[in-house]
Order: sequence, then structure tokens, then C-alpha cells
Amino acid sequence: MPAAIGVKIAAPEKQTIVVCGDSAFQMTNNELSTMVEQGCDVKIVLLNNRTLGMVCELQRIAKRHKFAVALPDTPDFGKLADAFGVKSRRISQDADMADAIAEMLAYDGPYLLECVVSEAENSKVNM
Repeated sequence: MPAAIGVKIAAPEKQTIVVCGDSAFQMTNNELSTMVEQGCDVKIVLLNNRTLGMVCELQRIAKRHKFAVALPDTPDFGKLADAFGVKSRRISQDADMADAIAEMLAYDGPYLLECVVSEAENSKVNM
């Protein structure tokens, strides 16, 4: 998210969208305040699988058992966004994606689109 803010400040006329997982978002969610303070119209697509995704993926690739990757008690990201003054929407069905993206892109200001996905989702990269 900090990089997306930098991009938006450097090129305010460009549409800026950052895609991140729920654990990465939790490490940088304080930047919602910066977005509001600086008037950064950054759109955030949050992929929420309640898992430390990169760690889980590396364990899968290494054919290791999952260990210390579950995040079952993540916060309500919509309420968190609201606390910072950022509009948000949460979806969990593929059928809602087109409408949610259209709403997000039409909104003038920072926006958090939380997409709840299966914990089993991964990059499906074979290494």
C-alpha cells in the first residue's frame, strides 16, 4: 500500500489499484490514514483467505505440512476502513465481482474492496 500511495502522488491522474492479501493488508492498514489525509484516490483489492498466503504457498511447494499460517480471527476490514473514513465493500461470490469493481472504480476517493476467497486458493504455480 505504501508504494501505491507513492505512485498516486507521483501520477495523480492515473488510476491506481493495489492488490494485497489479508496478512499484507494487516501489516500496512495504517496507510489508510495516509490515503485519506493526502487525498489519494487509491483502490485496494483485498484477497481475504484468512491465511498467511506466501508462507502457506512456500510450505505447499516444499511439500511441507501447513504450520502457523491460519488467520481465523482477522478483523472486520470494512469496519476498519470505515474507522479511517475509507469506503468499502465485501463480496464473497464471483457473481458480485463485476458490480463491485464498477462501484469501486466509480467512487472518488480511497476504496477497499474485500474479496473473501477460499483458504484453499493459491497461485497454482508449479515449481
